[in-house]
Amino acid sequence: MALDPSYLVPVLSKEQIALAEKYTIETLRIRAETLMESAGQSAFALFQGFEKQGRVLVLCGPGNNGGDGLVFARYALLSGIEVKVLLIGATSMKTIESQLMLQVYQKLGGEFECVETSAAWNRKKNEIIANDWIIDAMFGVGLSKPLEGLFLEVVKDVKRVKKKFGVFALDIASGLDADSGEVLGDAILCDVTVSFSFLKKGFFVQEGPTVSGEVFYIPSTIVYPNADIDTYLLQLQDADVFAPLHVAHKGDKGHALIFAGSKAYSGAAVLSSLACQKSNTGLTTLAIKEDVHDIVKAQLIDVMSFELPKTWSDDFAGKKTNLFDKKSAILIGPGLEETAWTNELLSWVLQYASVPLVVDAGALSSLQVHLEKVKDYPSAIIITPHPGEMAKLIGKDILFVQKHRTKIAIDFATKHHVWVVLKGEMTLIASPDGQVMINPTGNETLSVGGTGDVLAGLVVSFLAQGIDVDEALAQAVWFHGKIGELRGQKTKNKAIVASELLPLIESLYMEKAK
Repeated sequence: MALDPSYLVPVLSKEQIALAEKYTIETLRIRAETLMESAGQSAFALFQGFEKQGRVLVLCGPGNNGGDGLVFARYALLSGIEVKVLLIGATSMKTIESQLMLQVYQKLGGEFECVETSAAWNRKKNEIIANDWIIDAMFGVGLSKPLEGLFLEVVKDVKRVKKKFGVFALDIASGLDADSGEVLGDAILCDVTVSFSFLKKGFFVQEGPTVSGEVFYIPSTIVYPNADIDTYLLQLQDADVFAPLHVAHKGDKGHALIFAGSKAYSGAAVLSSLACQKSNTGLTTLAIKEDVHDIVKAQLIDVMSFELPKTWSDDFAGKKTNLFDKKSAILIGPGLEETAWTNELLSWVLQYASVPLVVDAGALSSLQVHLEKVKDYPSAIIITPHPGEMAKLIGKDILFVQKHRTKIAIDFATKHHVWVVLKGEMTLIASPDGQVMINPTGNETLSVGGTGDVLAGLVVSFLAQGIDVDEALAQAVWFHGKIGELRGQKTKNKAIVASELLPLIESLYMEKAK
């Protein structure tokens, strides 16, 4: 990947995390209690930054995650916060390190009780609503089977009165599978999860985003044995926006060609073209059917246009290949209908174009019959499906796609040698070499028709400006989510009209390009 590695944080599996911990303790000789101390202290330092702290109840399991909780509780105690610890499901801590942390906490006068039966929990559970925060330190990333018995009762009771307090999870929410994002029996719903050392795959798939709340990544002294971590998942961080060097005139900033729009979906052509032009492309040309050209062109005084015939003909296709001259990136699909005309158009583009090509929306259905041509295309091809479009491409249903998002994106990208931008919560960017970037920006503000057209316009804009494909996609997806968040600040994250995103492109672009 050409993307600046400072924009990326590795997302590891449970197996990789266990390997990193083993290497750190056994090879680097960093003591396990030192790692525990660092984790608990760092989590508390983050917690201290919250506007409201109040009274805290720490729910500890008997393992190392419980030890992290005891360190957190000690720092809360020393900071003057009213804090109490409940050890769930045992009468003592199971590891030497967590036993040490309990001894230190108790010697400092910290309150501590064991809750090892359902009857004991029933006597205590009504006290949980008296707290401002519940600190979840019951299970770490090692959980592999559904919660049951007392632990399941605790989780269900905490969830039942969740609105009374905030929930702050140490490393991962209890009940969430760290790899699959599945809920194992049940899981605590968190407001905040603080992830130690590495991000976990489960944060980003299936129920993970809902269960985890806002995830904060805290680096620690746990080190992976290979500096070049063999992971195919990377989370995007705050990305700068590319600004071309040595710009003397509009031609230095690229020329994007967009095939978009129809009578039924003329707005898509407007949204994608304006998003492209507003994000610093030197020139944008919209190619659109003659029967809707004038309607759309009236709304696009800053975008050039080209009329396409209502009826496709070989005569037109043979004479108009000069349309591709001096174009630096192409987008096809926003607002196009799934017709034979669109199929012919895509075939023509694949035959005569030679610059990065973005295939979106209405053109995605036609892509299925042109996958052999895709392999021979001389430049990068990027597809930008939402889950429904991806399901149609692979012949599965949407539920299947949502459950296996990462694998599906990787499989399609590597098999067909394309880049896949699989839209939705935590949009994924899969490259032909099998790596995936996870985008953390965006929210329900973007859940409205037309926002995908804005994203497509951003993608083709950054490609047209000459950015490497990985970086162009990362920037466009991150940028798109960010303007959604900015708009959501004024609408309380309710859905908006997609055109309301357009003015924010300029303001955010100027801020990031300083």
